[in-house]
Amino acid sequence: MGAVDLLQRLIADGVEFAVEGDRVRWRGAGQRMTPERLAVLKENKTEVLEFLASPSTAGQRSAEIVILAAIRAGNHRPGAIATETRMGATAAYQTLDRMREAGLVTVARDGHVTASGSLGEKANTNEGGRER
Repeated sequence: MGAVDLLQRLIADGVEFAVEGDRVRWRGAGQRMTPERLAVLKENKTEVLEFLASPSTAGQRSAEIVILAAIRAGNHRPGAIATETRMGATAAYQTLDRMREAGLVTVARDGHVTASGSLGEKANTNEGGRER
């Protein structure tokens, strides 16, 4: 997994990043920031800084976070996600497509959208930890 892919996955998992000069700060990482992941980010620091500083990246991250929240709230159809997020159908579908390509969500043949990996575990459980 490349540095940008790793960043996208960490952001979708709720890790917040900030750029301060030539330093990258994060919070909310918990156990998600392993020594291996930290090494990937350090080895690709220039790429990481460029990605985080990009104006389009901030908007995409916000859209992805809103969509993941809608999935966690039980909206698993693209139309329902567009309605819940008030993004509009085109923006929601484009963001879902980018997220699918990045491996952040999966889309079944019937159109059912779920968050992938550790995101899926969060999306498919309620706050009491029971499966929906």
